Amino acid sequence: KKQKNIPKESEKERVHREKVDNAAISFVMDELKKSEKSGWKAKKMDVEGRKNEGYDIMYWNPETEEVRYIEVKGKSGPWVKGVAMTDVQFFFSKKHGDKSLLYVVENALDVPKLFKIRNPAQKATRFVFDKGWKSFSEDGVSQVKQEKGTDVLRSLMNKKDRG
Repeated sequence: KKQKNIPKESEKERVHREKVDNAAISFVMDELKKSEKSGWKAKKMDVEGRKNEGYDIMYWNPETEEVRYIEVKGKSGPWVKGVAMTDVQFFFSKKHGDKSLLYVVENALDVPKLFKIRNPAQKATRFVFDKGWKSFSEDGVSQVKQEKGTDVLRSLMNKKDRG
């Protein structure tokens, strides 16, 4: 369900984001293929225009039947500001626990560096409501337009709600 008041990105921003995302996923796929010798296989889930909600890459070992679900986030520069997970990605991670991984690739277009975080939903400890939330105010005073690049959801759930 799409929310109102969230600005659409420009065509230029969309093209750049897709270029960064594709470079990050390609980098991760290349890294994962190096471990095929140990029996693990990787499959990009965006096949024929159908994207799997919740993760980008399925990584499994046919011999042991172990599986991992990897969500990839690409950054065009250093990883300074946060990366956002959608609610679908977050709850998928929460449901799959240690089988869920968040891979953040900084400098995806130049010299990529990979950070791997297992079970990111379990590690999240707070909500962060940035200034973009002003547009959702119910007091009738703050009706500010949501700004570009607002990360509405940085993390969900506190420790007592996990399980």
